[in-house]
Amino acid sequence: MDKSITSWDDIPSLELEMKDSTEEENKTKENRSYERINSDVLKGLLYDSGDSIPIKLAKQEGIFDGNIEDLSQRGIRVCLPNLIEKGDSVRIGFVFGSRKIVAKAMVIWANKIESGYIGGLEFVDLNQNDADFILSLNHAVNFNKAGRSE
Repeated sequence: MDKSITSWDDIPSLELEMKDSTEEENKTKENRSYERINSDVLKGLLYDSGDSIPIKLAKQEGIFDGNIEDLSQRGIRVCLPNLIEKGDSVRIGFVFGSRKIVAKAMVIWANKIESGYIGGLEFVDLNQNDADFILSLNHAVNFNKAGRSE
C-alpha cells in the first residue's frame, strides 16, 4: 500500500457523534518530553463510568472506532479492531466531557494484538488550546497524586 498522501483532503473528515455524558502511568524511563496519562486515570478525572474512552480514527479506507490507551501533548496510544500501519496519516477525534478534540496524526508504530491493533500516534497539528487542555489534565493528575501522599 502506498503511504504517500498527496493531500490531507484524501482522508475523510470526522463528524463526531459520541456520548455527551461526562462519562497513570508515570513518566517512563524513556525520557519522554511529555508525560502520558493512561486511560484509567483519564476515566477517573473525566468520566462517571465506562470501561473505555472512545476515539474515532479516519484514514483513506474509512472511519473506525477505537479506544484511547494513553494520551500526552505529543501523541496518543489507541486500540482499534482495524488495521493501522506505521506511516499511516490519519485524523483522530475524541471527546472528554464537553471538550471535543480533532487532530491530524501520524502512526509512529503499530502492533497486532488479540483484539485488533494497538498503535502510537504522533499529533501533526494539535492546536495550542487542545495541547493546553491535555497539559491541564496532567496537572490534575499530579495534584491528585500529591493530595493522596499526605
